[in-house]
Amino acid sequence: MKELLTIDDFIYKTLNDLLFNAVPEFKTVFELNNSNYNFSGGVYLLMNEYASFLANEIEPAGVAVSKAFAFINQL
Repeated sequence: MKELLTIDDFIYKTLNDLLFNAVPEFKTVFELNNSNYNFSGGVYLLMNEYASFLANEIEPAGVAVSKAFAFINQL
């Protein structure tokens, strides 16, 4: 079980860095919404937050949307 948590933590940190660099607007919103919560090891929670962010951005079609989809295509 410890090995799986280590792998999950590695994936979270790697994805986190890539995502925040690709879509800095999400990083700002994510940090404001989760300043009191430690997401380390929370890959699914991070991606859920990202999906919620995208849903809110798609309606007004902000610049973050094109960056977000560029990131998804990169994956």
